[in-house]
Amino acid sequence: MGNRTESTLTTEMKDALQNDPLVMIATIDYETGHPQQNAVSWVWIKDESTIDVAIDRKSRLYQNIENNSLCSLQFFAEETVFCIRVDVSIDEVLEGVPLKLARARCHIRRIDDSLFYGSKITQAPQYEKTYDPRAVERLDQQVYRALKKAKQ
Repeated sequence: MGNRTESTLTTEMKDALQNDPLVMIATIDYETGHPQQNAVSWVWIKDESTIDVAIDRKSRLYQNIENNSLCSLQFFAEETVFCIRVDVSIDEVLEGVPLKLARARCHIRRIDDSLFYGSKITQAPQYEKTYDPRAVERLDQQVYRALKKAKQ
């Protein structure tokens, strides 16, 4: 592929993001100024230009975004790696979940195919949540319900 650029999410990208993929968020560390990469699991597509992510309010990720709202999200879809440049606002504490989570609203500025030329992804990374499956399901439902209910 290579050199593909979009300004909003395509239907295929939205489908991929709604199927619990591995999504990485890149920020700038608020103390050192170095790049910081984190995996996130609770991603909700609000519309083609907005992605909501649930993040821990006690995390370094939260502090990094509070200090510098320019971030990027990376995910695998359509046999490639997409990098979404976003401007993030943390504007809502998520209610009804047992963790101290906040909604990070990611406003899409640009989406780039970031895989090197002449290649394709033949198998996207997969992960497995390793704690109690019932607790995983219950927590996931609570978080997604809270993301959906959060103010528009």
